[in-house]
Amino acid sequence: ILWMNHVTDGLPALALGMEPAEPDVMARKGRQSATVLGLGDLAYFFAIGAIIAAGTLGVFIYELYYGGTPERARTMAFTTIIFFQLFHAFNSRSQTHSVFKIGVFKNRMMLAAVGVALGLQVLVVQVGLFESVFKTVALAPLDWALSIAVASTVLIAMELWKHFNRHPVVA
Repeated sequence: ILWMNHVTDGLPALALGMEPAEPDVMARKGRQSATVLGLGDLAYFFAIGAIIAAGTLGVFIYELYYGGTPERARTMAFTTIIFFQLFHAFNSRSQTHSVFKIGVFKNRMMLAAVGVALGLQVLVVQVGLFESVFKTVALAPLDWALSIAVASTVLIAMELWKHFNRHPVVA
């Protein structure tokens, strides 16, 4: 848990602090509500949590079901949740604008933070010394691909959330 907090929260949080202000931030209407978190915020956080929980648990169960060892299933779940957090860091760059509209490569500190976090995660999983400390097992390239594919769903889902909250569907 400490590893996840330091790697996936610490480095990207510093990079998010370097994020340029959104061009339309001063044109937005202020909040009139007395609450800190509105229902929309709570729904957004619940959706993110549900996606991350379902994806991580899904990878864990998939590994166990298809003959993986408990150690391998734990390593896959651990890696997947790390990737979920790193993908979500890109979502966090803006609550209203797509990361693709902002520019994926615009915040170089974010790219560096994610790159360092990815490198550290690979070390923890693939290098024998760290494997014994973190109780992980080495993963094959297809395992990494599965983990990345599942974790990318949080980016896709939140991009859709932003799109439909900017452009509400008229019934």
